Amino acid sequence: MNLIQLDIDGTLVDSMALENELYPKAVCETLGIKEIKTDWSTYTNPTDSGILREVMRAEFSQLCHPEHVEKCKESFLKLLGSHIEKNPRALSPIPGAIEFVEYLASHKQYKFAVNTGAWRESAELKLTAAGFDFSDWILYTCSEHEYKKEAMKASYMAARQEYGGDFENTLYIGDSRSDLRFANELDYEFLGRGEDYMNTNIWGVEGIKDFIDIRLVEGRINRALQAT
Repeated sequence: MNLIQLDIDGTLVDSMALENELYPKAVCETLGIKEIKTDWSTYTNPTDSGILREVMRAEFSQLCHPEHVEKCKESFLKLLGSHIEKNPRALSPIPGAIEFVEYLASHKQYKFAVNTGAWRESAELKLTAAGFDFSDWILYTCSEHEYKKEAMKASYMAARQEYGGDFENTLYIGDSRSDLRFANELDYEFLGRGEDYMNTNIWGVEGIKDFIDIRLVEGRINRALQAT
């Protein structure tokens, strides 16, 4: 039995364009600054809270306290919720992602868990808007583990407990360089989602454009798992 771990933004939900617009706006409005970097992979801890902490250190040489996080989260949720209310189709699943998750849930060879660098409230808002039923998922977010790598580890431990034993291998499906970095550090196999991995393969790993062809996706998962 193998564990498949899944990212959310840019992997299950086509949300990065909206994320790149609204999250920086929330941070800038909260802190009273003009702009922040939106190449999230350049941050040491690219989670909603972690980025805020790094921005505050860089801009003000100041520690980020819980009230800063809460104010930024409140602003982001307000912006995100308002946008979705006005544009109900603003967020969609990556093509085939809903069916792929359902396939994993019914397959004897695989178990799956989901984790994200987003706050739980925003993660659930995006998943709901994209049409996912996540009520029975193993799901860890920035709200429980501010460091993405810790959320990935927590997902693994929860899956072990849920399914009663160790896994032969663990594979992470994500869209960012940070996802790849953390997967390597945890000794997980990795499958990239998105054009970067499909077209250039500059990080030496295989990728998929989307989840429409489940046989193709499973073939690449199996090839990655067998490489261990």
